Amino acid sequence: QPGVCTTCRQPTENDGNCTSCANALTRLGMSDAAVVPMVLRPPTSQVRNMTRQYKRHPEPEQRDNGEYALADFTGRFLSLHEDCLAELVGVDRFDIVTWVPSSPESHRAYDPVEVLLRRSGWGQVAGNASRIIGTLQHAGHGAGREARKDRFDVTHDVSHLSVLLVDDTWVTGGHMLSAVRALLDADADAVANTVIARQFDRAWSPIALDYDAESRRVPFQPRWCSVCDPRGPADPPLLR
Repeated sequence: QPGVCTTCRQPTENDGNCTSCANALTRLGMSDAAVVPMVLRPPTSQVRNMTRQYKRHPEPEQRDNGEYALADFTGRFLSLHEDCLAELVGVDRFDIVTWVPSSPESHRAYDPVEVLLRRSGWGQVAGNASRIIGTLQHAGHGAGREARKDRFDVTHDVSHLSVLLVDDTWVTGGHMLSAVRALLDADADAVANTVIARQFDRAWSPIALDYDAESRRVPFQPRWCSVCDPRGPADPPLLR
């Protein structure tokens, strides 16, 4: 609806995409991308704490607790809404479910989003576990959040396959959209994207206050995602 970015679904005073998504898509030579955030991530929210805790908490037990909670949340979402994501890009089912690689400077021996997928109840179902496949790696070009066509190399054959791309947080979307570009360049037929937590701060702009009020009127409900939610757009529209 007017006032909501057609890509990342954050509040925007633009018609269509927010400035961040519009710039990234232009840089990548893309007209659009199918992105479905699972939940908003305001600065003081529990989900913000969890998405930081599972990667950064100094105590292993606390990291494990955060990982368990996010894996459970992600698994429930995918169990309920993978079909919604598939419908969004015109496929019946995803051939591959993969993740946006963590930044190289994290120096981890594993990828935390892969762990969430594999640890989730959804990921432990045999038909789903076999579809969790690493397909991307950093190509070593550029740093920061800027969208780049050469940010990732594709390491698995995705030609003529449909791909669901998962990440934990979305701030500007530069990494996820760069990953989409890499997969499409490797001849993937369709790519849908879901992110656990969409960064959001109602102090961003005047329209973000209305967006925040609307999110409280139609709060998070696990049985609905932003594709299948029957509660409809804001009335009156956010952008008037």
